[in-house]
Amino acid sequence: IDQVGAYFKSLLEEWERELEAKPEEWIYTEEAKLQVANVRLCRNHMKPLFKRIKRRQLPGDIERALFLMVQAMKARNYRQAADVYVGVAIGNAPWPIGVTSVGIHERSAREKIGAQSQAHAMHDEETRKYLQSVKRLITFAQRSYPTVPSLSLDFNS
Repeated sequence: IDQVGAYFKSLLEEWERELEAKPEEWIYTEEAKLQVANVRLCRNHMKPLFKRIKRRQLPGDIERALFLMVQAMKARNYRQAADVYVGVAIGNAPWPIGVTSVGIHERSAREKIGAQSQAHAMHDEETRKYLQSVKRLITFAQRSYPTVPSLSLDFNS
């Protein structure tokens, strides 16, 4: 898991270097202000993740998801990395659709919905912030290290 932290730190540093290398007149544009703000926000939101990695306090599901994301990003399979992100951010627990209570007895399938599967890993605000920053790093990596279109996400940039 230390490799995950090191990989994300290197991407953040590379993103900052890329912005520093831009021409002087670009710095005063609106786009520059947004990108610099994004990098700073990303770095601040990733600090709790780096602390948890260092202290080995990451929840198992998030640790596994981050490892799979980094593996996919290194292989330049950004679609798979985004799928893992969606799996950890949104989850895949079943949701009731349609008519939920027709009779006086609940259905057994309805009981299974809330039984043990938590829908997602975004338990608190801190987790949500660093997972969102990880998604920004996936987008940056795709822009910096392009791959074949079938392994990419279309984010119009």
